[in-house]
Amino acid sequence: MSSRSFAVEVASNDGYLLRNFVARGIRAFGVDPARGPAAAAEAVGTLAALSA
Repeated sequence: MSSRSFAVEVASNDGYLLRNFVARGIRAFGVDPARGPAAAAEAVGTLAALSA
């Protein structure tokens, strides 16, 4: 993957996996149905997350 890549994760929880992509300059987007984990991912400020 390169900096032009875009990683998407369904059921991303708190964004733990996606942080690795972001740290390498890869854009990332996570979706999680639970509000708590999605809020935790957004609080990190490095990725976007949505809750259903």
